[in-house]
Amino acid sequence: MKTNVLAIALMVANLLLMACNNNPKTNSEPVESDNMKDVVTATPADTIADNDPASGIVAIRKAWTDTPIKVSANTSTPGIEQFALAFCKAYPQIETNKVLRDYLLSPTDYKNELYGVYSHPNDGFLRCLMLVETVHETMTCYWNRKNGHKLFAAFMEERNESGKGDCLAVFYDYNPATDIMTPEPAQTDMIEQRMKKYDNYSLILPQEGKDITVYGYIIDEEMDNADSKELTLKWNGLTFEWDE
Repeated sequence: MKTNVLAIALMVANLLLMACNNNPKTNSEPVESDNMKDVVTATPADTIADNDPASGIVAIRKAWTDTPIKVSANTSTPGIEQFALAFCKAYPQIETNKVLRDYLLSPTDYKNELYGVYSHPNDGFLRCLMLVETVHETMTCYWNRKNGHKLFAAFMEERNESGKGDCLAVFYDYNPATDIMTPEPAQTDMIEQRMKKYDNYSLILPQEGKDITVYGYIIDEEMDNADSKELTLKWNGLTFEWDE
């Protein structure tokens, strides 16, 4: 029986990043959960999901580009927890977003043996994934922009044992004057256009450094193997450019 090389490749990439992140946290450093409970969104995605047969990443893909998100204004220096919570509250259509939302609302009460949360607020990095031999994860990160704004990104991926599934990277500009995260779909389009020639792709947002690593996969099912290409999105202080 053939094994699915894409599933194996994605699982190896996950294991490598898990090793870098150390152990998943069931009780992490305290975060400002009282402030985070006040986060609201301009158009809750729950409403969209109720009226749309699509679910999961498909539903998020349909909605996110037109929906700014309000971030709590109860702290003058919002970080990755506030950005990630605002996003996950707006888009609970995938399980890792729900788990991450629940964790951030009450980290001291968080108990879930099926999911690991890797929280590194000082690095602007936060990740949730299912601890099984498939790929179900939400990875988030943010960057400080030269213009005083921040860029928030979330990468979501859901794949079964055969490697079939979907993934989506979303980007938002956070304006500290308004506490609004505004979608920037052009950056998502840039990635997806480049990845069209591959059968599949995956992203690793940086816990250290500033650049994004992108893996493109070309699958040869008859030979039961896969070729992978590693690419880099370089941070220029405002946005990303392909490192040719």
